[in-house]
Amino acid sequence: MRVLIVLASFLSLSSAYSLERIIGGTTAVENAHPHQVSLKSTSHFCGGSLIDPQWVLTAAHCVDGATTSSFRVVVGEHLRNSKDKYDEEIAVSQIIMHERYNDGSGTFANDVAVVKLAKPVTLSPGVQPITLASGTRDFAGMRCIISGWGRTSSSQTLPNALQEVEINVLSNTNCQSRWNSVSGAKITNAHVCLFDDAAPSTASCNGDSGGPLVCDGVLVGVTSWGISGCGTSGTKYPSVYARVTTFESWIKSKITTL
Repeated sequence: MRVLIVLASFLSLSSAYSLERIIGGTTAVENAHPHQVSLKSTSHFCGGSLIDPQWVLTAAHCVDGATTSSFRVVVGEHLRNSKDKYDEEIAVSQIIMHERYNDGSGTFANDVAVVKLAKPVTLSPGVQPITLASGTRDFAGMRCIISGWGRTSSSQTLPNALQEVEINVLSNTNCQSRWNSVSGAKITNAHVCLFDDAAPSTASCNGDSGGPLVCDGVLVGVTSWGISGCGTSGTKYPSVYARVTTFESWIKSKITTL
């Protein structure tokens, strides 16, 4: 039986199988994704999106078990292993996971969290908040962008430079039909799915959990889960993201500045 994997886990970073490493992608142009952040303990373990000068949106499974002193947030980063012009490492002052997050549900339900930074970021060409998607649009059929420092193949280490790839958004009905053969895999209205039939090995993988899915310049999804061996040749299983429009009210209730 195929095994579902979340893209990362704070308490077992070395062995977690997060969906979001970018397989089949290319190195992003520097400052092309100024909302992209890196969550770091001793090293990068998850992505996230700057949605306010002092708040980051990420996946709940990324910070499950974490404390404010156990990781920091890096904004403005392009190269993980060197200092960039706009990068800034900032302490965390608060972690708010969705109250109904359930990592054992088979759907990784409510896999969202917001992280408050100890101080507002310095806005620059390399550091900018992104607007949350709103309304009822499902984005099915669109070509959208995912980015992150996740592995570029299931066997490789994390890349130094930020990666990106353009990929198709599926309808949820199409997505569920592709997941039907996997016991316990359930796609709900709170999910967004990505898959490219023309390039089925294109995917997100370990290390990119919590990172952004962007369509038409707005934040549509948060990297959540997928199949083990992400991006394996011949795979038919889409990558799954938490749908931002579903959680827009929850996010704004926690972040009163939005």
